[in-house]
Amino acid sequence: MRIFKKIFIMFCILCTSSIFSQSSPSTIARVKTIFIYNFTKYFKWKNFDSELEFKIGVLGSDSLLKSELLKLSTNKTVGQKSIK
Repeated sequence: MRIFKKIFIMFCILCTSSIFSQSSPSTIARVKTIFIYNFTKYFKWKNFDSELEFKIGVLGSDSLLKSELLKLSTNKTVGQKSIK
């Protein structure tokens, strides 16, 4: 009986890990974008009131992340500032 439990637990772990590892790159970029946007809410930004817009920079060549951030910038704001 113990062997059956161990095999069942291993089977469950393998099945769930394969489901999560098959996330599409666009889904991962969307999750990163939501994380970045929510991250902006938890800080008081230096010189925030003097800026006209809130800028988010992307270092690297993650084009999916950049396109998701551009989509986000069309309908979300940080404070009362538009996102660029």
